[in-house]
Amino acid sequence: MFIWSAVAHLIALTSPGPDTAIVIRQTSIYGRADGIKASLGIGIGIYIHCILAINGISLIVLANDTYKLLISLIGSLYIIYLGISMLKKKGRSKY
Repeated sequence: MFIWSAVAHLIALTSPGPDTAIVIRQTSIYGRADGIKASLGIGIGIYIHCILAINGISLIVLANDTYKLLISLIGSLYIIYLGISMLKKKGRSKY
């Protein structure tokens, strides 16, 4: 099971997709440093997801309603934070 899961994640990581589009957009609009920051953020997120998926921790979290609710609340608060910060930066855009 571990080998097949690792192979599936490797194939998913090597194919271009939305992650590539985000990095190209950040690099072309804001420069190389922001492109590197975006790619590092995406890489860290994928790494954490792969570790959780391979170890089966995701199944444990999804089986427990309390953990699922807690993760949903944290994600919701983060998305609200991103939305508010984008609205505050509206006047300071380069373009």
